[in-house]
Amino acid sequence: MNIIAGKVSSFPTRTLLYEKGERIDTISYIKSGSVTVQDDTSSYVVSAGNFIGISDIYMEFYRADYYAEAGCEIIPILADSPNSFTQFLGSNPAIHETLVVPMCTVIVNLHDMYHSLYSDIS
Repeated sequence: MNIIAGKVSSFPTRTLLYEKGERIDTISYIKSGSVTVQDDTSSYVVSAGNFIGISDIYMEFYRADYYAEAGCEIIPILADSPNSFTQFLGSNPAIHETLVVPMCTVIVNLHDMYHSLYSDIS
């Protein structure tokens, strides 16, 4: 799949967006519709207003297949370096407002996961 960072893209139902084992180049914000995430043992749906690929970013590859569902529109964001998100926002000011709240939610969730993991080992 040729997904272009910063370009809002629409996809037909059951289009493979990210393939399991593929190297991560982008994560995506679901602007509308939903995405089915399918791995070897489960399948679940991620709805608009959420990100896909975030939980895979530290593995450097996608751990599941991601399929567009009806009405799916995504905003792909570069995820190839720690500074790529900052650079992406700097070059795409028109979508800042769309991503502020979802990114704050991701930051809080990552903080909570880190805190939980740290508490478990100390």
